[in-house]
Amino acid sequence: MKQNTSKIKLCANSSESKPIKGKQNTVNLNVIETISYGLLIGAAVALVFYLFHSDPVSYTIFLITEGQWGEYFTSISFGLSSVLLIALLIKPARYSQKVVWAMIGLTAFFIGAEEINWGQKIFHISTPSILSHANVQNETSFHNLKYIKGVSIHRLVAYIVLGWSIFSVAVSLWFPRLKNRIQILGFPLIPIRIVLIFLTMPYFFLVYPVAKSDEICELFLSVAVLVWAYDIFIQYGWIKRIRGLWAVTTFVGILLFVAVLSAGMTYRFPGYIGWRLNMTASREYTNYGMYDQAECIYEYIYSHPKYMTPETRLNHARMLLKSGNKNKGLYILTEAVKEFETSDPPEKQLSRYLRSFGIVLGLLEQSDRADAKFNQAIKLDEQQIESVSNQNAKAKLLWSIAKTLEARGDISAAIDTAQQARSKAISAQLQWRLDMWIKTLTETTE
Repeated sequence: MKQNTSKIKLCANSSESKPIKGKQNTVNLNVIETISYGLLIGAAVALVFYLFHSDPVSYTIFLITEGQWGEYFTSISFGLSSVLLIALLIKPARYSQKVVWAMIGLTAFFIGAEEINWGQKIFHISTPSILSHANVQNETSFHNLKYIKGVSIHRLVAYIVLGWSIFSVAVSLWFPRLKNRIQILGFPLIPIRIVLIFLTMPYFFLVYPVAKSDEICELFLSVAVLVWAYDIFIQYGWIKRIRGLWAVTTFVGILLFVAVLSAGMTYRFPGYIGWRLNMTASREYTNYGMYDQAECIYEYIYSHPKYMTPETRLNHARMLLKSGNKNKGLYILTEAVKEFETSDPPEKQLSRYLRSFGIVLGLLEQSDRADAKFNQAIKLDEQQIESVSNQNAKAKLLWSIAKTLEARGDISAAIDTAQQARSKAISAQLQWRLDMWIKTLTETTE
């Protein structure tokens, strides 16, 4: 009997040791994945900062321009997340889990489709009339409707992601019973091993450390949702559960696939980068006081004249004067005068050219010539107003006059004229742009 008892005790001890060993192995795998995902997202963030500071042209073109690599990467990542989650619906699982997976999957699909305007450019689809009258960008999308455009969706999502990340970590570490109840209800907590990826989204939007951080935070949010969907899929899905470096390596392979597919979409359906290049150089980098980076973009624009606008040299000169480089700024203004004097702009852009010409002459302290150009621009727009019947066309011409009045320094008259333009505008896009312009101009006078 003693021998049998000892055997029973021995067996009992060995059976109790197995879960401890398995639990320890799980902890080790979690640590490996946490470190690996941390290094991966750290490298991605470092790359963004490197491009922002050291290669502003690539940063502007590939990461923050619509219809370029960053936007397609974001859209495809959300779309793939949707596929992974929806595919789980036919696998055995709690009903509550399937409901949550379906909700997250459909939301990911919606965001991915919105990112590329539901394939409007790809399939050459015109904007439906019901949206064109309410969309501030005249696109097939819902997040740009005038009714919700003023709502800071990014800020709301940033706080939700930040709050759910902190809650998930706290519950996972200190409240195991609550964690089990939440999982039974089907709400997927963010695993600690991938929480750093989620935290990049609120970081980039709330801190705003780089130009157009809202585009960067969308990019990282798409990666976070994709790794979340991937983690749920390998836990409940079609393939054998993989952990550790194999799990991270497989996810890196998925990211490379998305990156290559995004490059192909960019090549096949590229967006126009001229407007974004000019805006980033004249506004974004200048606001950050990063004049050397802005100068790099201007050099790129000059080497690709198709991206130049009537304001390119003017904005470049302003940036140089603001940075203290007066000699080069005056040289650029002189070159701009030569360009305006020899150019033959289309009739539709003539008043814009005259206005920009007048601003350049004003910066060169040639006030009489500048006033003459401003008066020419206003007279030309007033003549065209009499010849058009379309209300939006009239509003655009009135707005052009308002811009010329602002350039001449008559801010009060500019605001009044812009408000007249707003009253005539029919399209949501034009109404919204005028509202933003009037608001900005009013704030500068307060």
